[in-house]
Amino acid sequence: MNVLLIEPPYRNNFPPLGLMKIAAYHRDFRNDFVYFSKGKLTAAAPQIAWDRVYVTTLFTYEWRRTVETIEYAKTLVPAGQVFVGGILASLMPEELAVETGITPMTGLLTDSAILGFGDRVNIDRLTPDYSILNHISYKYPAENTYFVSATKGCGMRCGFCAVQTLEPEYTPYISIAEQVREAESRYGARQNLILMDNNVLLSPHFERIIEDIIALGFGRGAMRINPQTGKPNRRYVDFNQGLDANLLTPQKAELLAKIALKTARIAFDHIDDADKYLTAIRIAESAGLDRLSNYILFNTTEFSGKGTPRRADTPHDLWERLRLNVEFAESANARRKQLGLPRFEAYSYPMRYAPLNATNRDFVGNNWTAQELKNVNLMRQLSKGVVYSRRPFFETAWGATAEEFEARLQLPRECIEHGLRAKLSQLSVKALV
Repeated sequence: MNVLLIEPPYRNNFPPLGLMKIAAYHRDFRNDFVYFSKGKLTAAAPQIAWDRVYVTTLFTYEWRRTVETIEYAKTLVPAGQVFVGGILASLMPEELAVETGITPMTGLLTDSAILGFGDRVNIDRLTPDYSILNHISYKYPAENTYFVSATKGCGMRCGFCAVQTLEPEYTPYISIAEQVREAESRYGARQNLILMDNNVLLSPHFERIIEDIIALGFGRGAMRINPQTGKPNRRYVDFNQGLDANLLTPQKAELLAKIALKTARIAFDHIDDADKYLTAIRIAESAGLDRLSNYILFNTTEFSGKGTPRRADTPHDLWERLRLNVEFAESANARRKQLGLPRFEAYSYPMRYAPLNATNRDFVGNNWTAQELKNVNLMRQLSKGVVYSRRPFFETAWGATAEEFEARLQLPRECIEHGLRAKLSQLSVKALV
């Protein structure tokens, strides 16, 4: 077969792992010809007749681009040979079927029978075929990386989260050693390691997972010789989906401190979680982790978070969570300075909530207005998406008080853009990093 894999032309940091695993299946188990395209085929693509087209999907708010890509795929092969899967397809299968006439695959691709083949291969567990990315012009920021999963699922079933639909069952241990070694033998060594786990701290095998990471050459301070320059470059490990504050213990934090962890990502989904969040970051900092970032969800409706009801958030709640991060970093660094320890850096990433079936980014939460959300987005853009924990930056960008922040949200866009841009440009580099 001639198999074409298409990712819609949206911007994203990570390559399409689902398509990469499908490529591995078709090449290794069926000896098929496989070609990957980011968006429509270019003039450089093979001029051949395609037998089957796979289209991946990502965020639901990319609905328009996704539907356009599926319609394009239908011009290349009969509709019955277009296979659609991924996140959007799993969250909105009925809507996608009505819109495109294609019934999508949902959830994990654990059996090749889903694709109509009888060899019963668990495609989700295959090593991604990194080679399909070699010819495309689009460059994923995290490309020189091993992408692995040490667990599957989450188990917490938060009301705002898609994981309970995408990975409903929790698998507590998968060998990342096998994934990395096979990828290296086939596609060459890579610099960094990203674990795509949704709740790795839940695993009773967490210590074993850390041991696997260290054995693969990603212990704390790990370096790798750059084959092009001959110089050593620092390696890093990232738990991209974050760490659960409810499950972080001193013992687990000490294990995390043994690996080349780039940043400890800990979610701070609601102001009611403040005590648990602050306890978690104290544990992390005390264990020797010196870089922390958090995901701060805002613009929510009422939801259930880890089994506990949560009210809809407010602009005041968003500012307050950002402030807590600043004050913790100040306190930690005052103590570290006395002890002669390196600085502790903390960053916040406000993330705008949208329902799991939102086909655009226009959703407005119960306690927000459209203008307020636009102004928050503008403030994020001006600070490159990051809220730094250094007070001069925070107070300049987000206000010295919650009242100042809320008043700023009512200003015309031009006032924020010109006034804030000028003020931020006057800050010293040390205040920004």
